[in-house]
Amino acid sequence: MRKLLSIILLSLLSVLLISCSSKKQTPLKQPQIKEVEVEKIEKTYILKNLTTDLKINCMAVVIDDNETKANNYISINHYENYLKIELNTKNDFPNNYFRLSSEAKDKLSCIAPIIQKEKGLIVQILGYANPDEQHLADNRAISVAELLFNQGVRAEIYAKGCLKKESSSIGLSIFLYTNDLPLKNNCKLN
Repeated sequence: MRKLLSIILLSLLSVLLISCSSKKQTPLKQPQIKEVEVEKIEKTYILKNLTTDLKINCMAVVIDDNETKANNYISINHYENYLKIELNTKNDFPNNYFRLSSEAKDKLSCIAPIIQKEKGLIVQILGYANPDEQHLADNRAISVAELLFNQGVRAEIYAKGCLKKESSSIGLSIFLYTNDLPLKNNCKLN
């Protein structure tokens, strides 16, 4: 019985070896996904996730540049690589001062934990003031950065003061980036 099992086993191994050597087998190829594409998809997902969280938790409204911003609602402009957030309070900085209004503080307190959740974000804060008030514009941006930091946001934060050319109710803009873009060094409103 053992001889018979040995012969059968040797026969099977021989057939297997012959069949493997006679066929040309190519290894299976794994699909190659470029890292850049994966990174772009992940970053797009982060921005969409932020937008959704802001809409649900802070009653933010997503708008495009042509729409009129509604008072008392946080507005979000969603671009390909970043988000632009404006508080749209009646006055972000009352009495032409650099301290935030209580309404603006409340809105930032809603935004802060959402920003804090996402790792690797870059936050840019632009504080606006009228011409010849650069110091005021800088202090406005810094006061917003301090508030976000005190609320637990540990992202990379840039605060910059910008001078407005015309009278506008915009006191500040917050930009959320998933990568380092050159825009953070410019005073642009979009």
